[in-house]
Amino acid sequence: MVHEGGNLQLRADETPVAFCVLDTTGTITHASDPELELLGYHQHDYVGRNFLEFDVDPDAAELTLSRVLAGEDVLDHSARLRARDGSVRHTLRSLSPIRLSGVIRGIRCVTRDITEATMVAEVLQHAERHLAALQKENEVLRARLDDLERTNPAPARAAAHSLATILEATPDLVATFAMDGRVIYANSALRHFAGIASVERLRDEPVSFFDFVAAGQGHDLTAKLRSQLREGRTWTGEIRAPRHDGEVVPLSCVITPHLGAEGEIELVSGIARDVSTYKQLESELAYQATHDSLTELPNRKLLTRFLDRILATPGSDRTMVILFCDIDNFKVVNDSLGHSAGDKLLAGVAKRLREIVRPADVVARFGGDEFVVVTEGVDPVAHALRMASQISRAMALPFDLGATGTHVTVSTGIAIAAGGDDSAESLLRDADLAMYKAKELGRNRAVLFDEALRALVEDRHETESALHMALDRDEFVLHYQPAVDISTGRVRGFEALIRWNRPGAGLVPPSQFVRIAEQSDLIGRLGRWVIRRACEQMAAWDRIAPGLDFEIAVNLSGRQLTTTSIVDEVGASLDLSGLDPSRMVLELTESVLVESLDTALDTLRALKALGVRLAVDDFGTGYSSLTHLQRFPIDILKIDQSFVAELETIEAESSLAAVMTGLARTMGLEVIAEGVESGVQLEALRQLGCHGAQGFLFAPPEPPSRSRRRLGSLLGL
Repeated sequence: MVHEGGNLQLRADETPVAFCVLDTTGTITHASDPELELLGYHQHDYVGRNFLEFDVDPDAAELTLSRVLAGEDVLDHSARLRARDGSVRHTLRSLSPIRLSGVIRGIRCVTRDITEATMVAEVLQHAERHLAALQKENEVLRARLDDLERTNPAPARAAAHSLATILEATPDLVATFAMDGRVIYANSALRHFAGIASVERLRDEPVSFFDFVAAGQGHDLTAKLRSQLREGRTWTGEIRAPRHDGEVVPLSCVITPHLGAEGEIELVSGIARDVSTYKQLESELAYQATHDSLTELPNRKLLTRFLDRILATPGSDRTMVILFCDIDNFKVVNDSLGHSAGDKLLAGVAKRLREIVRPADVVARFGGDEFVVVTEGVDPVAHALRMASQISRAMALPFDLGATGTHVTVSTGIAIAAGGDDSAESLLRDADLAMYKAKELGRNRAVLFDEALRALVEDRHETESALHMALDRDEFVLHYQPAVDISTGRVRGFEALIRWNRPGAGLVPPSQFVRIAEQSDLIGRLGRWVIRRACEQMAAWDRIAPGLDFEIAVNLSGRQLTTTSIVDEVGASLDLSGLDPSRMVLELTESVLVESLDTALDTLRALKALGVRLAVDDFGTGYSSLTHLQRFPIDILKIDQSFVAELETIEAESSLAAVMTGLARTMGLEVIAEGVESGVQLEALRQLGCHGAQGFLFAPPEPPSRSRRRLGSLLGL
């Protein structure tokens, strides 16, 4: 189901956690954004380092890795990790082996941050230990007083006075009382807490300790307390007692019966501490652990807990609906207006979502620029589409992020609980996949997850598994398409294009597997193979026909740009092949540059330092501006074939290709046109001053053997 703008039509057609992937040596090969945020690192200073470096106890971590490499799943392993700022994060880590063809190739590690919970537990344990220590000191002092009273009454009275002074000065609440509950002594802190004016008032108007407890806790606890004391056992726990101003306050207590010579209970003493501050801290930390601090919406943890609870509730005539919303091109806003504007946009989106949902609906921030709406309806499909339409209309109004209003759209994936085996994880996964489908279809729309999309997902999983084996079996090949110098007609170079020679399916084009390789982290291996093989082929052609000096172009993906290893990989391939770096062109799509703005810039500068040339592929189809292009060390613009095609029907000077050629000329860039299929297009491009062209007019992408033969014929054009 697709919703675009306000029109509805039927159409068929992943969740952020803190995790990292290790190779078998313990080196981190991939890390999610939440993993990096947890420890305060960036991709370039985290990926590539050894897993043990970050553990406060590396010996224990190494032992855990050994267990996983032996094939064991290790769940909720306690680990203290050192963050970039020097602080220590308390975590639970679950590690499992990654197997390919039955062989362990790496380790998957999921991290759960429990720092706040650990802090609260330590504070409360400290309070309990302190109370227990005070109680023990009280018993020791009382025993000494009894000894002194029997042996020397005068020193005993002096010691008793000293003890009374200490008890009056302590901020903890101290009392002694009889087994009938009558309070015999209450120190200053307790008298102030209970509103007892003086010791004399306590004698004149007796107070029952058990009534005091019952007023805040009820009689059930007092009955249990009496029973345990009669057995001569100390009671430790927490009670809620009314303060003099009427507020009921949590107290952590140690209450001990004191036995006489005949075993009878002579006296009961108690020490208590007001733990309301600790409880408030615990409450605040619990809130912070389940809510997003920027938008104050429930976070992923609380959302998942809520969904699991609702799904476990039997019987309802209403069906739960999940809408997974992602802000389109949020990175562009963040990069162009700054992170404070990005935060303001996120808060604004959260506010609008809260305003349009019903009181019983739930809005949560799932992470980054992703939000989830949980709702329900008798007719779930119709209700989901109405809600998606409301969300789209709510986002249509500009957001005030500074000097001018900013317009954004959202892509929404919809999943509907079908009962049976539904879980929070499966519903969120399905909605997330539907959202990505909405992105693929052009953004600003809603897609309903259905059986056709489920089949597509299953097919992708099958393709992913096959890609792993294809790399091991060397099933990939490169085809080469020539680029021609328009002014001379001579070959200026070749673009290397990957094909998958899949058994039983023939040659599979990159459009059917490269995106899957990117999503499954296989793109690194695949990209290295392409660069190495293209350099090797150029070296082979140089040996056959030395002095031709043409260039080879290779496509890079966005995922490759986010790793610093790409620079080393290109450098190594150039060194091994002996290819002059100036003859290598690395092509990146316009959208990749925009989406990887921060990380791409440093990587591209490092690649330029090697001596290679850089090209923007499919120019005109993305969202870049002149400002964006000027920031990157680009050498070549490649005009997308859609703009070349219009040269068949309109004057060259009036075309978008003319605008792009003029822009490139202003920036001192070369221009190559893609998808040239006719002499009319070629002549128009020549008039516009375009430098190079490639397309079926000259040759399709072909295997190396055919490219070699065609090279010979094209050299004479």
